[in-house]
Amino acid sequence: MTSETAGRTEPSSWRIPETWSFLGAFVIFLLGALVLYHASRQDPAELQTRAAKLLVDLRKAQEKEPDSQTSLVFRHLQEQESETYTKGFLRHVSLALFVSCFLILGVEIHSRSVARRDMQRHFHEVTKNVFEGVAQRLLGETMTSELKAILLEDFVKARAGYHITFERSPDDKSTDWIIVRLESWFDVRNLTGEPADFPFRTSIFGYHKERVVVDGVQVEFPYFVSVEIKGEDIPVSTMQDSKNPFMLLKKVPLPRDMSVLTSFKVVTRLLYRTKDSMVLSSSYAMESSEIAVSNQVADSIGKCDAVVLHKHTEQVTPRTEGKWEFSRALLPGQGWYVLGSFF
Repeated sequence: MTSETAGRTEPSSWRIPETWSFLGAFVIFLLGALVLYHASRQDPAELQTRAAKLLVDLRKAQEKEPDSQTSLVFRHLQEQESETYTKGFLRHVSLALFVSCFLILGVEIHSRSVARRDMQRHFHEVTKNVFEGVAQRLLGETMTSELKAILLEDFVKARAGYHITFERSPDDKSTDWIIVRLESWFDVRNLTGEPADFPFRTSIFGYHKERVVVDGVQVEFPYFVSVEIKGEDIPVSTMQDSKNPFMLLKKVPLPRDMSVLTSFKVVTRLLYRTKDSMVLSSSYAMESSEIAVSNQVADSIGKCDAVVLHKHTEQVTPRTEGKWEFSRALLPGQGWYVLGSFF
């Protein structure tokens, strides 16, 4: 904490004087350029007076001695050249000051942007090294590597939930299969700070693959019922892999705003035996999660219970019968375990 505080406050202590010095030099050069440029300009009233005086002198010289006109004009041009030299010098100095102002402005902006990037990179490296050093000291290198992988994730599930419905048995009453409807929903948060594509991916590859008769029709399980993204139904066929129909893939664009959540919902139907158990986990971290179980075949399954795969299982809140909620975060690979009294 001490290093972080020093790193944040120290730059502001030298930025303020440096900013004022830059602004002061810029203002001084600009004022000097304006003053000298104004001084280098010819005064129109003075030019008019000088022209009138020259005209009068020429008339007098013409009346007295015509040959003296050439010497009079020559003398006037010499005086004009002397004054023009001074004015030209002042104008060149003012132009040089104007150029200096623009150079100061351009160089300062560039150097500040470079310095800011270098400082941010330095702070990032310092923070990274401090975190890795402290984490390795407390947890060891193996645990630190896993934590780094989690912290570098671009997405997180802000809210996630499961609704499991044990619907019925197949037409063949002698079988021990149970038809299960599984609804999985979650809201994704983009952590990158930039527009990004979320790699939506879901699979039912590990579930029992079997054909059973339902209402007189032979149905192959498992299968996807529906997919909903951002409140819109997406045809399952548009996301299925031709080589693996048990997996759905789709890149979903997410906004840069972290407070905007993008909703997903997947409904599948599966086959479970009465002695099976169910584990529901996620490859992304979940900020909070919940699960609900509707048991319509209690005579086969018995009373269902859900256990969170987390150390603090005592913090699970049973809102009502058949519903559980866990307000703490779950890391990738953690989730819920569902079991019944007859399993």
